[in-house]
Amino acid sequence: MTTFTDQEFDVIFAVCSGLPHKKIAEQLALDENVAWEVMRRIFDKIGASSRLELIEFVRGTLNGGLQRRKS
Repeated sequence: MTTFTDQEFDVIFAVCSGLPHKKIAEQLALDENVAWEVMRRIFDKIGASSRLELIEFVRGTLNGGLQRRKS
């Protein structure tokens, strides 16, 4: 099962909500470069290369339970 940090989970939610990258950075109070790096980590974890693939991953895993990493 793939787990995500709170920051990664927040970015995933923002992407699935349809926010553009700049708005994601603003909403999460991140530097745009940091937001890109978080998205790259997410893509690496799930083997995705686009937002669409990320959204498809989320849809496919909702029944299996998308998990935050326990801190």
